[in-house]
Amino acid sequence: MAKKILMVDDDKELCEEVRDILVDEGFDFDAVHTGTEGLERIRRGAYDLVLLDLKIPGCNGFEILSAVRMMAESPRIIVLTGRPLARQLPDELKPSQDKDEEILALADAVLNKPFDIDLLLNKLSDLTDSPS
Repeated sequence: MAKKILMVDDDKELCEEVRDILVDEGFDFDAVHTGTEGLERIRRGAYDLVLLDLKIPGCNGFEILSAVRMMAESPRIIVLTGRPLARQLPDELKPSQDKDEEILALADAVLNKPFDIDLLLNKLSDLTDSPS
């Protein structure tokens, strides 16, 4: 049975590109473009993995990640972000207490946009034990 992936990202073109690739790789794929709809779908429990943008309309990716990790059973989550992550900044530019970074630590993986599709496929394989 194919692994089910949900992409929560307001970039519709990116979602279509990722859909084409992942469907060809044997995954079932859905996409939504608001955080509110994404969280609603995740709570229904139908997905093995979520590709989650941080900056989306409705509830943002940080809110979704926090909420999902409080669920009894939660899917794997790969955060896709275009913002620089504190752990990638030089020490002198890092915030002393970055709550966002603490929340990001709840993700199974974090990829910066633009991301390499081969890297995404490797992460998906690692996290889902490959689609059937």
